[in-house]
Amino acid sequence: MKKHLSFLLLLITFCFACKKERNNAANTDATLNGIWTKSNVNSVIAGDTESVEFSADGDISIDRYYINPSTQRALGYAYRYIGKYRTTGNGMIELYDMKRFGKDDNTPYVSKDKLTLMGSTPDQQYTYQLDNSKTTLTWTVVCKPNADCIGAQQYTKQ
Repeated sequence: MKKHLSFLLLLITFCFACKKERNNAANTDATLNGIWTKSNVNSVIAGDTESVEFSADGDISIDRYYINPSTQRALGYAYRYIGKYRTTGNGMIELYDMKRFGKDDNTPYVSKDKLTLMGSTPDQQYTYQLDNSKTTLTWTVVCKPNADCIGAQQYTKQ
């Protein structure tokens, strides 16, 4: 009996001593899921477009690409970011584990398979807001003091 009790005590101690894995699932806002296209791209190249795709599992991709205005088919890409996002409450989004893919030459765009990994980017926080119909997303980089940051960016849900 003492042997069984010692074994049981050892088993209980082992169970409590084992570290539970932390749930790394991102907090996401379901209204963000899908593809959003930038509605205020300023470029000298016709068809310059930027889109952001949010997935329910916390993946995000940001693509800058060019489309043929008459056929609406993609001609090529300028850059791509792939990583993770989470909503952190109070209208905040954090992008993390982001990797930047870009082009090596001076052409304005290349096919997606010609984009090469340029490195990782630091985690970045944004404020975000959806309009009442949940079809327009406005997000703004949270800037550090004295940083030169871009203003609000607006996207339309596709």
